[in-house]
Amino acid sequence: MTNNTKNRPQNKYCVTGEMWWGELMPAGTIREGILFTSALILLAVSGVTLVFMSLIAGLVVLLMTAAMTNRNTALHALAYLILAAVAAGLALRTLDPVLLLGEFGILGVFFGLCFKNRVAYRWTLNIGVVLAVILVYASLGLNYLLTGQDPFDISALIAAAEPLSETMEQAMSIMAVVMPGSLVVWAMAVAFGGFFLTGSLLHRLSFIREPLPDFTAWRLPWYVIWGLIGGLILLLTGDRWTVEWVDALAKNLLFVTVFGLFLAGLSLSVFLYRSFPPPRWMKIALVLTVLIYSPVVVFLVANVGFVDAVIDVRSRVEKRSGES
Repeated sequence: MTNNTKNRPQNKYCVTGEMWWGELMPAGTIREGILFTSALILLAVSGVTLVFMSLIAGLVVLLMTAAMTNRNTALHALAYLILAAVAAGLALRTLDPVLLLGEFGILGVFFGLCFKNRVAYRWTLNIGVVLAVILVYASLGLNYLLTGQDPFDISALIAAAEPLSETMEQAMSIMAVVMPGSLVVWAMAVAFGGFFLTGSLLHRLSFIREPLPDFTAWRLPWYVIWGLIGGLILLLTGDRWTVEWVDALAKNLLFVTVFGLFLAGLSLSVFLYRSFPPPRWMKIALVLTVLIYSPVVVFLVANVGFVDAVIDVRSRVEKRSGES
């Protein structure tokens, strides 16, 4: 049998996702714009009408706008976002799809610009977290101005869920206090997930060829412990002199700081897991522990993040590995 592969024309567009996409739809074409806008409309409508799909739809919007920004320009992605937001808002006659596209889409444009211009990963992630928080609160403020619905007023939810047990009433009251902090935590989680997913997608499409950002290399600076110290001081002050706003500020500060420590602890835990792979029985035990005692595991992982912020465990492990 003779080999005729040398005589066959090589299809260079099969090599990378960028080339395949470019062959399918040249950049900036009307067909590309229509398809992209239609996909955004579909995602916005599904994210609003199906509550369990909102996060998935939002992350897909973020990835699509980041890829479009990297492939064309930020103006292209923003124009498609605006068209999709107007169409989805008019179709559902509500502001929710506009807010969903705005929160996730603008963040995706930012990540796409940063990856396209090779901004340092550290700055991209840090500014992305701040931008995500701003977008969340801006969308809530816009919704309040246009509809008059106070996002921090959960009295309507309590009234709708009555009668409530004593435990549920306490949980709802705590949720009302830490609502601002929980929104910051939500924005942080979206920014972290969007950052690493965007890097993976753009690398897979060959839009970027630099090494991917590694979650296990991320850590909090040592001075984050002042967040815990300040939160505890404010908490004691609020309890001592019965100042409600100081007590609420303390609980929100502690909530956000502990979540940051949890992310740092999770990063270090994955790093140690890769550096020192446990035996199979220990893996099974870890999975069972996470499933059965998840609140305790979250607390322990946050403590791991605190220890890492103080003594930088990675540097010590890498130094010891280099010496050996």
